Amino acid sequence: MPKPKLIITNVGNTLWRKVFKTDPNHDSKRLWNEIKNKELEELCQISPEINSLTKFNLDGTEKLVFITTNTSDSIACGEAITEYYQDLGFSAEKIIIENLKNTKQKTEFEKGISEYVDTLINTITKYTYSHDKYINVTSGFRSLIPYATIIGTVFKCHIFYLYEFSTYLKLLPPFPIDLNTEIFREHDEFFQKLDNDLIEKEKAMKEFGGYENLQKLIPEILWEEDGMIYLTNFGRILWRKFDSENPLALISKDVEKALNKSDELRIFLRKFLRGEGESDHHLHTYNGKAKCWKFPAENWRIFYIEEPGQPIKVAQILKHDDYEKYIKEPRDETKLQYKPIRIKI
Repeated sequence: MPKPKLIITNVGNTLWRKVFKTDPNHDSKRLWNEIKNKELEELCQISPEINSLTKFNLDGTEKLVFITTNTSDSIACGEAITEYYQDLGFSAEKIIIENLKNTKQKTEFEKGISEYVDTLINTITKYTYSHDKYINVTSGFRSLIPYATIIGTVFKCHIFYLYEFSTYLKLLPPFPIDLNTEIFREHDEFFQKLDNDLIEKEKAMKEFGGYENLQKLIPEILWEEDGMIYLTNFGRILWRKFDSENPLALISKDVEKALNKSDELRIFLRKFLRGEGESDHHLHTYNGKAKCWKFPAENWRIFYIEEPGQPIKVAQILKHDDYEKYIKEPRDETKLQYKPIRIKI
């Protein structure tokens, strides 16, 4: 059975300009009331977003995500287009890039680009195994296209666009490239910290064994400014790809012992991290702190703990007979000791 499609579309202000010209009162409800009764053919003439998605031949099963800049006209267009597709029965949502505004300040623009990169990656990785992924670069802020293209390439997404008044979409399939990300595995904790903060240059030099080795990563992955080191946008893309394909999990000592004894368990742990199976399986007699993940056609059960902003904790992986014994005793899996591990999925 084919996967449903995730389609991410950048939204510009063309729809507003076509309907209201230069009217500065950017109200999405006004725009929605203007377009909701228009014929599809007319909508395709005034909205590059609707036109390109129509040429894509949607069937109603797609997940649609519309990304707008933090400008009143783009937001109005994004809200009206989102409501249009929701009214048709689609699963559709709008995301605003808060830091991407009308500005000529370089630092503010770079903040906006970084937020766009993060948002696009987070959206893609959320649906990594459940959907086929498409990025629509027909419309929106033109400066975002190179970043969307790079991210699409790295994360194996289809990219498509409709050029001007062309009748046919240009569809670029995922590029078959594999990037060497061993640098991230070798310096895992360093890049985890760098993903959320800046790091002093001296600490970075110590991490990589001197200034000369650090310089090899500048300017492609890292950048130095005022004695501080941070990830470049391209470096962040590569790091997030590594992180999504090798998610960090915390495993108990029991799970560590079990994984060392059985390759089969690693297969089920990968399936679990990919979201296969049934989450939060209800147990009538269980008195513990963990949730239970079930694989319907298999005997394995995984007991796990989810905490906001933290790697998932895997407390136990048990076969049916062992798990029947396990749930009969009171448990507090939060008090177990856990060890970080990367699992390639």
